[in-house]
Amino acid sequence: MSDDYVRGEMDVSMQQATYSGFMHASVYVTLLTTFVVLYPTLVFGAGFGWLTALVSTVIVCAAGGAAVKQGAIYWISLGVVTVIGALTGLLVSLFAGG
Repeated sequence: MSDDYVRGEMDVSMQQATYSGFMHASVYVTLLTTFVVLYPTLVFGAGFGWLTALVSTVIVCAAGGAAVKQGAIYWISLGVVTVIGALTGLLVSLFAGG
């Protein structure tokens, strides 16, 4: 049985595809988590206005996405969380009463 094994001749394309997909998903989640953490940190921790914090966060996340060559799904997701962040900031500023 051990005579059937020849070192270096195993097809590892499935393992390579799994690893590549895992790394791509990890970078995607890391960049979106950066958005979710950085935006409120700039608003509440650094005292930025919500619009300034949103623009700064989008610039950082867009630069990160461009640097690691994210695909269309990332850019759509970044757009969606940007719209959610803008609506949230606008609603809070309208109803804050201050």
